[in-house]
Amino acid sequence: MPVFIFDLYNNKPIEGNIKISSAYGPRKLFHRGRLRSTQFHHGVDIPGKYGSPILSILDGYVTVAKEQKYGYGNHVKIKNMDGYEVVYGHLSKINVQKGEKVKVGQNIGSMGASGFAFGTHLHLGIYYKNKSLDPLSKFSINTSGNNEYIHNLYYKLLKIHYTIINHYY
Repeated sequence: MPVFIFDLYNNKPIEGNIKISSAYGPRKLFHRGRLRSTQFHHGVDIPGKYGSPILSILDGYVTVAKEQKYGYGNHVKIKNMDGYEVVYGHLSKINVQKGEKVKVGQNIGSMGASGFAFGTHLHLGIYYKNKSLDPLSKFSINTSGNNEYIHNLYYKLLKIHYTIINHYY
């Protein structure tokens, strides 16, 4: 599997700090206090302000830019040449078209609550060759602002990671 690392400060799907309202993995869905279903959540949910910009976290091509009323609602999928694909779901607006080339940080849409959503948020899913991956294992999240200690620790770990990768491959 090719190495895929998001820069701690530059490759975020939203502007500002990131908070997670629903993590990757199994979760229970309730309706009116009753268990509706248990399902696997193939991504993370990032709450935010309705209409705020959604930014691409990788360079690639738009494979899907679709408006729909169910599931992910209005959503965009971007795939890179290494086989990674990122899903951005529940958008209020889509700013890209299928086949379009996008760059990291490009505004691809707006935060929303379309489809099966319980509030305004971004569903962020990462796939490698059609297998879902935990987005939190793919990038570091800074929830406390521009913290120099976290920044330095991140780059030390990144250096160790690349040393290990280069040693074994």
